[in-house]
Amino acid sequence: MNLLHLVDRLEELVGGAQRMPIGSRVMIDRRRLLDLIDQMRVAIPQEVREAQRMVSEQERLHREAEEEARLIVARAEEQATRLISEHEIMRQAERHAEDLTRQAEARLEQRVSGANDDIRDRIEESRRLTDQQMPLFPWSSQARGFFAEGRAAPEDLSDAELARCWYSNDNFMRLERARSLAAQKDVSATAVALAYVLHQPFPTFPIVGPMSPSETSTSLEALNVELTPAEVRWLDLRDRDK
Repeated sequence: MNLLHLVDRLEELVGGAQRMPIGSRVMIDRRRLLDLIDQMRVAIPQEVREAQRMVSEQERLHREAEEEARLIVARAEEQATRLISEHEIMRQAERHAEDLTRQAEARLEQRVSGANDDIRDRIEESRRLTDQQMPLFPWSSQARGFFAEGRAAPEDLSDAELARCWYSNDNFMRLERARSLAAQKDVSATAVALAYVLHQPFPTFPIVGPMSPSETSTSLEALNVELTPAEVRWLDLRDRDK
């Protein structure tokens, strides 16, 4: 089924949903929504799947290139150690090790160059998809409460599923940056995290699941948070320094 037709159906579902008495919330038939999402997943163009395959292939090439370079250098060091018994042999070993190192660097550079070509192709494909405005429906768009105050800490493993899915050095750096930006904008870190999803260069329809009025309130704060492109990159660690 055509993806744009499915988007129209989703728009009709949201537009025709029953409004709540207070605020701008609406009640949506969960089964119908999930059914539409499943149909959209099936209708995603082959180009998106190909882009994902290219990313995986590029990462594999990087890993293979690094591993091959480490093996070559390790063999060079091993050979050099065996040859060090007298001055002339040591010099030969050094020259041989240097030759192997240059070969390893050349091969690594060749592999990295190929991987970079793949990256450029993937970026070009991503830009094309962005130009087409491919919609995204992020599930767990607030990371199961990872950004909520007092919810996550490296030493707190009480929620095993939260730790398994979200605990990593990069994610804790994202949490720290979200809290820093939230303090500047006088909102919660959860609102900043949701605002990040809403500020992508393509249409996003984040799915949230507040469990209380206060959680609903912090989610709604995201609608009033403005993020610059630089802040979006910084939150996602694409810019390591602010």
